[in-house]
Amino acid sequence: MRHKTRDEMESILQSYQNHEGKQKDFCAAHGIRANQLHYWRRKLSKAAPVSKANKFIPLKIGAVELTEQIEINYPNGNSVKLPTTTPLALVEQLLQIRC
Repeated sequence: MRHKTRDEMESILQSYQNHEGKQKDFCAAHGIRANQLHYWRRKLSKAAPVSKANKFIPLKIGAVELTEQIEINYPNGNSVKLPTTTPLALVEQLLQIRC
């Protein structure tokens, strides 16, 4: 028996969430055992990030405006405006703050 890839497991679990019949019938239709289904659910739920603080937030850079300020917008809605003469070390510290 071939092992399922993570994408295949996620696809089957998504189908199971939308399934309205018996678990036994679902598993038979997908060629898996009920204990596999439960194992995948546990395995994939543990692989999810525990909290938002541990997630990487990508930096999005839009159109560049020439201003005399540096503005940092945090995911929680707070923002900080700094003069362009602000030391780089301080800007780096502000970018590392977890909100």
